[in-house]
Amino acid sequence: MRNGRPLACPTRRVFIHLHAPRRGFSSTTAIGDIVRRALARAALDPPCKGAHLLRHSLATGMLRNGATLEDIGQILRHRHPDTTQLYAQVDFEALRSVAASWPGGAP
Repeated sequence: MRNGRPLACPTRRVFIHLHAPRRGFSSTTAIGDIVRRALARAALDPPCKGAHLLRHSLATGMLRNGATLEDIGQILRHRHPDTTQLYAQVDFEALRSVAASWPGGAP
């Protein structure tokens, strides 16, 4: 963000208008609309189609690369750790590595 934006860009928002005046979007629904259009163009149909997909992708990517749930919660600005723990349910490979073996040796 520091090096990729024009100097005259006054906002700290992540997503800004492509053309001047460079400012943040007026509502959060604009980001969701952009994500939905991009998914449609790419012929993708994930269960989550709005702006939350970006947060979810970031969190699961961080988890797969070794970030802790506490780290993810700080980045996503979750107020409660329980909110971040939802992402642990998604990464089945990571869950397999920490799951206890089934009694009797069955998988």
